[in-house]
Amino acid sequence: MIDGLFSQDRIFDDRTVIKQGLRGYRFSVDALLLAWFVFRHMGKQKSFFSLELGAGSGVVSLLLKRHGLIGKIDCVERDAGLCSLLKENVEQNALSEQIFPLCGDLRFLRFSPEQYDIVFFNPPYHPPVAGRTSPDKEKATARHELFGSLDDFLQKGKFALKKKGRLFFIHPANRAVYAYAKIASHGLAPLETMAVREHETDDPSLFLYYCVSSDPIKTKQRFTLLTMKNNDGSDTPEGKTILYAPNRGTRT
Repeated sequence: MIDGLFSQDRIFDDRTVIKQGLRGYRFSVDALLLAWFVFRHMGKQKSFFSLELGAGSGVVSLLLKRHGLIGKIDCVERDAGLCSLLKENVEQNALSEQIFPLCGDLRFLRFSPEQYDIVFFNPPYHPPVAGRTSPDKEKATARHELFGSLDDFLQKGKFALKKKGRLFFIHPANRAVYAYAKIASHGLAPLETMAVREHETDDPSLFLYYCVSSDPIKTKQRFTLLTMKNNDGSDTPEGKTILYAPNRGTRT
């Protein structure tokens, strides 16, 4: 449904509705991947105090709630327009008592140390000098490290994370060397790195990281591979689980 300069998009199940601009930043499959990846590591305990950095319009936190995550989520977003959409999306999905928008630049917000069980984020992917920067401010900020790099996200996330907490993020596969270096520089270690590819014949385009506070040299790491689609274009079982809630069926 289109309302003026915005669309109302149903995702994952029949009740999750995301309002987003027709121009500017619009969420992608990255958000669904991250929400699924975070939730699959929650185990039997599903209640946590969580923090999302760079929340955008709130898709990842909303999806985590739909997956079944219990507990308060604080969502930080710098851009005033996106923060307004974040608030609207939380309200229209009846999650105002569970998800709490915090409007401000994550680099300058003050958090109490070691207060969150989970920290997760989908940060800008590219340095400012890489490629052609979008003339649209929202798109440029979402894609390029104009107001915070992966280093900033990890620094703030590690500071806010409890000693035995878990930190998750998604990042381009071609920046894995940079990501691993930054993870280690903040005293974190990736327990799992999941490579994501669209088809079996494709190279991975994204990496999902599950990190804890630990010495990366002494930490046993797990490497996994996720394929979203079969070669005939149909969703793999894992891909269907990520994109659609159980019993929803295939999007038409």
